[in-house]
Amino acid sequence: MFSGSADKKEEPFHRSKLAGGPHGLGDPDDRTLRKVESEVLVKERMRVKARKELCEPFNLAFANCAKEHGLFMPFSCQEQGQNLKNCIRKYFEDPEFEKKMQEEYLEERAEYRRTGISKKKRERMEALSQLNAQANQQQSK
Repeated sequence: MFSGSADKKEEPFHRSKLAGGPHGLGDPDDRTLRKVESEVLVKERMRVKARKELCEPFNLAFANCAKEHGLFMPFSCQEQGQNLKNCIRKYFEDPEFEKKMQEEYLEERAEYRRTGISKKKRERMEALSQLNAQANQQQSK
């Protein structure tokens, strides 16, 4: 447990990768993923993209069945649920899709580290500027 040597010191944990960059948010050019990013954040991105975009017909079929059958949905919508699961599983097992989602995540993270503005906040700012532009156009008429 103790080495017996008072002169031997452990290297302190340096947060150079996490605290660098122009806004102290990390190096924007760092392409490495932490464990939580690769195992949680990228997987969540994969799930959302597969469910909402790539498997949309299966998702809609399952949602419509659930609305139609209410409380009996677990019994009545098994086929639609299985089709949706199979579609999502197909993308989760595709290494090319995972690589694509990692690249999207890394680009989004790099932009955040460069600007200090999250994607969500950037989207809100863009929507607000569009609303302002529309209001200015209507006032000038």
